[in-house]
Parts: sequence; structure tokens; C-alpha cells
Amino acid sequence: MVTMKNKIYINHAYNGFLYAPLFLAYKLNLLPANMELKYRKGDEAAVNALVNDKEQGENWFAICDPFAANISEVIKSYGPQDPLVIVSAFIKKLPIWLYSDNDALRPIKDEKSLKNYIKHIDYIICYKKNNTGYLIAQRVNEQLQKIPSHIKQCEFGQEFEYLKTPQANECLFVTSDVLRMAENSNKIIYDYAQEKDLNPYLFTAVITRRSVIEDHLYSVLSLLGGLRQAIEIFNSQQIKTGDKRFYDNSDISYKQLDESLSSLGDIEDKAQRNSVINQALDLIRKNTEKYSYIDLLIRYLSKYDDSYINKQQNQQQKNKIIEDAIDFLQADEIYVKEGELDIGTLELAYNNAKKIWEKYHEDNNNNQRTFFEIQKYYEPIPYLLMKKNWDQSENANEIIKSLLHKLGEIDANEIIKSLFTKVKKLDTSVLKTFANKLIAKKDQLSEFIEYIVE
Repeated sequence: MVTMKNKIYINHAYNGFLYAPLFLAYKLNLLPANMELKYRKGDEAAVNALVNDKEQGENWFAICDPFAANISEVIKSYGPQDPLVIVSAFIKKLPIWLYSDNDALRPIKDEKSLKNYIKHIDYIICYKKNNTGYLIAQRVNEQLQKIPSHIKQCEFGQEFEYLKTPQANECLFVTSDVLRMAENSNKIIYDYAQEKDLNPYLFTAVITRRSVIEDHLYSVLSLLGGLRQAIEIFNSQQIKTGDKRFYDNSDISYKQLDESLSSLGDIEDKAQRNSVINQALDLIRKNTEKYSYIDLLIRYLSKYDDSYINKQQNQQQKNKIIEDAIDFLQADEIYVKEGELDIGTLELAYNNAKKIWEKYHEDNNNNQRTFFEIQKYYEPIPYLLMKKNWDQSENANEIIKSLLHKLGEIDANEIIKSLFTKVKKLDTSVLKTFANKLIAKKDQLSEFIEYIVE
């Protein structure tokens, strides 16, 4: 059982401005008090956290690219009894831009027009393999008819180091660095958020396990609701012009305040209670400053040493860059709005991304990966289940669950998990026949379980 004092971790892959609505949701208390953001430094680590049971908190959610390189191993860890599911898109367009310092390269209206610049571009600078930026670089390389060696890979944030080289004018940058793009929008050659055949595109998803939906639906809905509220704020004019001010939810003093006041219920002595209250009041007096939406975003981004925002010399410059980035992303409409993506459109976004991965992906050993099919579910909320060749077991799983509910068994999920630790393969046709016979004999539940295990 999870209480409000148990931490629920939201494991996110990225700490940059593209995830701004997530940071706003946290800073503005739009998420439950027991939810905490965990920056995992990459998609693989974020997905892997879903099967990490060694931490004190509950690793129920990952916000990352659903095509992370290790996702098949994570799915294998839990198997068919508790598959990974996508409950929402977060970023539903490609936030990738082509950038050049070469004044001869002007913005183009469609990707095919890149062919006009074949003579001007010698190198394509992109992020390392196993991410969408690298795939788009491969796609650009096709248009430019270059050999693969012309693609130069680098870590995120390091791509513009090539501007310091003598070859800078011959470089085309494939980047997701929205802060730098907003600051230098006149040098953007092409915006992939506008590419029609890649829209919608599941760039970033909210991923969890099916058991979390079944057993902790309130937490799932609370996270999705908080994100949608934050996206609505981000897409509004009030994020820049509003005069509202907010306390910073992440300040350690407020966590201490919450802990101090929560202990009052255990203290009967009046003097001790007054002492706790006075300590809490002291914390409030020391931390009375309130912040604008933009202040909160700057405070969150600034805590990372490698943030582009920390390279700015003064607060005015920081504010200007954040405001420009907001305008930039609002124009591209990259985030999922309330009621915008039904389950069918989410499936389309997944399959659009899957096509790009299947065509261009290669791992560090130049091997091809197999990408998962997905299956739509509608109850208790719409979601996409990521499948891995366990159709027979998965069907059996549904049959067992349905039968146990009909028999009035409350803890069906635990029994199913127990069964699948003992049974590797189930003959669903035999199971259906037996189940139909058993429906009329509700007193034979134990016989049914023994039959399945044997």
C-alpha cells in the first residue's frame, strides 16, 4: 500500500527546456505532494528506473522516448504479467531543427529542398546513436546524398562546438537545443515540427506499468492532470504577462515545514506543539519570496551546471531567452493539449515514430533492432500496451483475470502474478473450455488455480 508519505518518482530523461511543462507542474504544486522528479540523464536510464525496486520510493513513471535502446530488457524483466504501457504523449511533434551559420543557406519550406544546398554542406552534426536526432541526421543525409562519414556525432549540448572550427560554414546542425534556437531563430533552415508526414510523432511519452494503472489509477490520473494543467499554462499568454507570484515548491524549507507540521498530530504536550508551530513560522518568515512562472523555470534550469541558461550574464538576458523559447514552442505547438490525442491518434504518433526508427536505426554495433507492436486498451483509461511476442500468455492473462472477477475474487492481480511465476506457457483454448465450465461452479476456485499451476 502506498501512503501520501511514500515518494512516487517521475523519472525524466532530460533536464532541458523542452521539458518545461513538467518542471512547471512540479514547481506549482500541480502534482501530488508525494510525487518527486528524478532526472535520470537519458532515455535508457529513465526507462530502466521502472524496474528499479532498490530505492525507497516507487518508480512508477518514466517520461522519455518510448524507443529507448534498453526498453526490450525492461519489458522482459516483468514479462507478460506486468507489461509497459504508454498512457499519454508529452511531446507529440518533432522538436528538431536544422541550423546553419552559412548566410548562403536560407529557410526552406519542405525537406526535399535541402537538395538545393548539396554544394554548401559538407558535414552534418548530430547527437550520438540511439536517439531521434541521429535518425533525422540519417534522413537529412539521404537528401544531401552524402556518404555516412559526413555525419559527425556528439553529446547533447556539444554540437555547437563545431562552430569554433574552420569548417563551421560547411556544417549543418541537427539540434533540439530550443534555447539556442530561440536566440538564433534567423539561422534555422528547417523546422521538423512542421513536417506533415511526421505529424503526429511520439517524441516523448509518459510510460508506466499496467499494474500501476490497475492498482494506483489515482496516481496516474493525478500525474496526467498536472501535466495537462502545466501545458495549458505554458501555452497561454499569462506565462509571460501574468502578474501572479508563487512560492517555490522545491525549496527545502517548505519540505521541512511540511514535515514539522505533520508531526503535530503525535504531540500532546501544548508547549511542544507551540514550539513546533513557532519553528514552522520561522521557516515561513525566512522564505516569503514569491516568483513568476519564468522565475520558476529559470530556478529549475539553473540548478544544472551544464544548462545554457547559466551561461547568460544577467537576469535580463535569462528572462529574454526564456520568453523567446516560450514563443518558439508555442508557435510549434509541440505539447499535447487537453483532449487533443485520442487513443487512435496516439497509436498513429507511435507508428510514425516506429517507421523512422525501423528505417534509420542502427545500434553501436551496427545491428538492427526489432521494435514493438502496440495494442490499444480502453479500460480503466485508454492506453497503449507495448507487446513482445506473448500473445498467447497475454490472452490467457485476460481470461484468468476476467474469470477471477466473475468469481468475486478481489485480489485477482496478485493471483495472476503468482500464476505466471509458475507457468511459462498456457494453452488458451484449453483454458477457455475449463473456464466456461467453472463459471457455473463458483465454489471450485481452488481447483481452478491448482489446475492452471499443474
